[in-house]
Amino acid sequence: MLTSINQLPRKRINFNNIFGLFLSLFLIGIMGCGAEEKPLSDNPLTSERGTVSEESQKILDRSQSQTTKQHGNHEGIFEFSGMEEAVEDARRNRPSLNSPRDPSRSPEAILPSAKAPHSQSQPLDEAAIWEAGIQRYEGKHVTIYSDAPRKHIEDLPKIFDLAYQEWCDYFDLPPALPIDGLWKIRAHVLANPESRPRFEKVGLLPQEVPPFANGYAQTKAIWIYDQAIHSEYYQRHLLIHEGTHAFMLSHFGQCDAAWYTEGMAELLGTHHWDGEELQLAYFPQSKEEVPYWGRISLVQDEVESGRSLDLGGVTQLSISYQEENRAYAWCWALCALLENDPAYRDRFREMAVLSGQDTFKQQFRAAWQADAPRLAWHWQLFQQEIAYGYDFGANQLNWKTPRPLISAESVQIQADQGWQSSGFSVQEGQTIRLAATGRFQIADQYNGQAREIFSEAGGVTFRYYDNQPLGTLLLMVFPEAATLEEVPPFQEPTAVGIEREWTAKRSGTLWLKVNDSPAERNDNQGTPEIEMQPLSTP
Repeated sequence: MLTSINQLPRKRINFNNIFGLFLSLFLIGIMGCGAEEKPLSDNPLTSERGTVSEESQKILDRSQSQTTKQHGNHEGIFEFSGMEEAVEDARRNRPSLNSPRDPSRSPEAILPSAKAPHSQSQPLDEAAIWEAGIQRYEGKHVTIYSDAPRKHIEDLPKIFDLAYQEWCDYFDLPPALPIDGLWKIRAHVLANPESRPRFEKVGLLPQEVPPFANGYAQTKAIWIYDQAIHSEYYQRHLLIHEGTHAFMLSHFGQCDAAWYTEGMAELLGTHHWDGEELQLAYFPQSKEEVPYWGRISLVQDEVESGRSLDLGGVTQLSISYQEENRAYAWCWALCALLENDPAYRDRFREMAVLSGQDTFKQQFRAAWQADAPRLAWHWQLFQQEIAYGYDFGANQLNWKTPRPLISAESVQIQADQGWQSSGFSVQEGQTIRLAATGRFQIADQYNGQAREIFSEAGGVTFRYYDNQPLGTLLLMVFPEAATLEEVPPFQEPTAVGIEREWTAKRSGTLWLKVNDSPAERNDNQGTPEIEMQPLSTP
């Protein structure tokens, strides 16, 4: 973990951004996507960053407000019930060979542009396609037409077929019983935008497909531009992203929550490929694993620049042709938290089967009814700490029902875990003394050599993370909000060190951790002990 004497690269956190407005997570989405990809510049390295739509810019500006709180009207937010029953009902009636879809909820019935292009219902002139310089690549679940170099395309049918198995596993769909027999789509990989006339002339690109930056999806067909000249990884990512849209449309129908459809396509499109095995919904461990992707770096840059988004800001982003990469980055980050944190994963996955139903947003509200304020707070924390290799297990929040700190108490925390509840609450204005004892391992390498590095709560100054020595004891007050209106803005952690007198600036539960990257706690060991002595009451 520790290979040199320097400061870990780390963004500075801007804590003036406000994150109330959890209600907006469940408001009606501005637009639905999946049947019709709303492309944007998916290349974080490009100099053409594009412009943000006026509607989304208003949302971004609102989330960047410097006021202390912004809350909407929460009346009736969690009055919908019966989520579990709805999931079971949806599963019983899920499309299969023996259970055809309700045509009223098909993509074609909801969004005309979701229909398979007319050219797919007409015989293709394969000879004309060949003469146009377009080659055909056949897989079990995809036929790919491309005028890009063969070496950029020849592995894609195998990868798409493996992705199909991953989709079936993820969504708990039996591969042997797809909705219409053998599920298969047509994919088109254009060498560049100048290839459009070539594909149009031979019936592979209907007029209804608008100009797109990188990719576009319909129910039975997808189109992408060749990315392999820049990144083979991003070529696969874009193919799987658009394929996810087509798969979800075919099996679940059109979803009108844009953040969810784009977030899911980004979530499953982010993958690991070793040449034989494919893993979807992969959380990248390093930037080098995912060249040309850049989602984590984008979120970090947004937070550092004071453009953090509350949940309402994310869920109301419109995904338009003009919008830049950050919209995808935010949608992916929210889905990544819900997918990877053990406290949310099962509920989040259950929602896919409801995504094509009219009650999707209501059922999503119901799924998080009991702990909505905690999720709103967790989202604030996650976007501040997001990093390549983020360890969701080590950073899972262990919520406890707190007791007031009215006398001296002692707690232990685990050095290999992130924020941990002390189990005790303080009141705004209350002063306490904290004193930490015990040594713990904070690293197992030094300058690339195996070596156990130990620390006390004051930290070790040979290496820093977030402007604090590794191992420094940190404190934060987590709100125990009963309602969404009570969820406060984020506050910067306080460095405690070996001993400190401290006065609470807000009421809530004391949470503690030793300072380290959220991606690098697996080599920590030990349990420092912290004594907490109340000195005054508010």
